[in-house]
Amino acid sequence: MHKASNFEQSIEQSLLQHDGYSKGNPLDYNKKLALFPDEVVVLVQNRR
Repeated sequence: MHKASNFEQSIEQSLLQHDGYSKGNPLDYNKKLALFPDEVVVLVQNRR
């Protein structure tokens, strides 16, 4: 039987190994804002 957690792990592994993604530190995640604030700052700074 397939489980959602296995599917999620498979997607995560694929993104990390083949698509240039990096895993964020869960402690840096802001639940209220639903994002990684430092990553947003970097994204905005790089768009200039």
